[in-house]
Amino acid sequence: THCMEVTVAEITRQFCTWNLFAQQNGDIKTSQGGFDFNVGG
Repeated sequence: THCMEVTVAEITRQFCTWNLFAQQNGDIKTSQGGFDFNVGG
């Protein structure tokens, strides 16, 4: 559905931003276990 697509896009955007933030802080261990999204498509 359109609503789901918007939600997935927002999650993806936040994940990318968060991942860059984690990398900048050298927090690689957290980045491997902080998110577990199953996005079908």
